[in-house]
Amino acid sequence: MKIFIGSALIAFGLMFAAFNVNASYLWLSLIGVIWLIVVSSQENRQEQMRSQEIADRQYTIEGFKPSQQYVSKDSSISIDENSSKLLFSDESGDYIINFSDVVESEIIENESSVTKTSRGSQLGGAIVGGVLAGGAGAVIGGLSGTKSSSTTVNSIRLKVVVDDFQKPNFYIYFLNTPIGLTKDSPGLIQAQQDAHHWHSIMSVIIRRQHAIRNIT
Repeated sequence: MKIFIGSALIAFGLMFAAFNVNASYLWLSLIGVIWLIVVSSQENRQEQMRSQEIADRQYTIEGFKPSQQYVSKDSSISIDENSSKLLFSDESGDYIINFSDVVESEIIENESSVTKTSRGSQLGGAIVGGVLAGGAGAVIGGLSGTKSSSTTVNSIRLKVVVDDFQKPNFYIYFLNTPIGLTKDSPGLIQAQQDAHHWHSIMSVIIRRQHAIRNIT
């Protein structure tokens, strides 16, 4: 609503100024610009505070010591390799998940599936070593799904399916913006790298749990 008010002030000021050159209308537009800057700054600070609060909660959970973590503006994902557990946190709470309960991982870009790994699928491509040690792992060659043909990208999220009837799906956004980013945008490239890194971690977890089941 606040952003709408600022945009409206700018639009009305420019519209009236176009028909009647009057400094007061230009001032109206200037006030709208200042309003947008102030509101955007306040919202950014609030988002940073929410993200920090979500990120800090992982350190208060007994028996969980995060070895890797990713924090978005409204959620986070962490792993504890020693206890073989995942932690998803958002504004609704914290959810501890055993590695053995991870069923599927999927990268979704602009609502289109890019790649997917599940218990029943064969792990195609190559999982670059070191993902659990903090490396820049990525799944090469694609596991399943279709690449999006869009020239810009508005959203990239990781969907993790777990063995739980009450809450089977978890999502973590690596990019979520109303203004699409082009394929060569540094922000998009970083978001894709982060998404593939965490998808690779989920793929390693699924593969290792599959191997353990075969042994037992």
